[in-house]
Amino acid sequence: MINSFKEKLLYKFTKKYWKLINQKHGILNNFTVQKGLFKDLKLNKEQYWNSGDLGSKIYGFYEKDVQEIIYKIVKKYKIKQFINIGSADGFFPIGFLRLKLFKNAICFEQNKIGQKSIIQNAITNKVLDKIKVYGEISSNNFKNELVSKLQKSPSLILCDIEGYEYKLFSLKNLELIKNEFLIIEIHPTSKSNLMKFEKNINCYFNTKEIFSNSNNFRDLQELHNLNDIDRNLLTSEGRSFIGKWLILEPKLIKQN
Repeated sequence: MINSFKEKLLYKFTKKYWKLINQKHGILNNFTVQKGLFKDLKLNKEQYWNSGDLGSKIYGFYEKDVQEIIYKIVKKYKIKQFINIGSADGFFPIGFLRLKLFKNAICFEQNKIGQKSIIQNAITNKVLDKIKVYGEISSNNFKNELVSKLQKSPSLILCDIEGYEYKLFSLKNLELIKNEFLIIEIHPTSKSNLMKFEKNINCYFNTKEIFSNSNNFRDLQELHNLNDIDRNLLTSEGRSFIGKWLILEPKLIKQN
């Protein structure tokens, strides 16, 4: 926890340096992913959500565990549609569309700049014809905006909405999507809130949780000559808490 003025000042400068070094490596690599599942994916030079994520995306670390588990689920159950709630710059939907893992992707992003960023990146990576971008999804328009876009076969829904997940995925709304696969990033909340959320989820889904793993730099020769501070800043996602996701599989799975 940062308390003193000195700590706050140093933290502010650290964040600036963190973004600076990530931008530098974006330029060095022509804003193109070098490692991992999304290798050769081109990123926007101007990131709407967070330019500090560039290094972790370029070197294949960004939410790597989530990328891999999505890949496994889709291959196992032959899922055709990807839905991303809280799409930011479209890293996941566009990355997976380039791999031809899904036939189509639907993005929900409340910010207009974010929506434009997704479209721009989809054009750059030549997947615009396979992606649809919509605005905010809320507990009020959940049925009309999301449920109406579901298909006969299950979709995979990835959600990162900065804590709004506890309101969006009410028991009523969970019942409407009980046949879909979900991966939800979990943000800090009260214990009672989390317990209620997990109780509701368990009515319709089998669940497991995953956490962010530490990065392994062994195969990244490009980073071996950097000092530890730069190397770790470069591949940091800048989280204020450890990354945690709930993986939800419907209790009644119809395998295609």
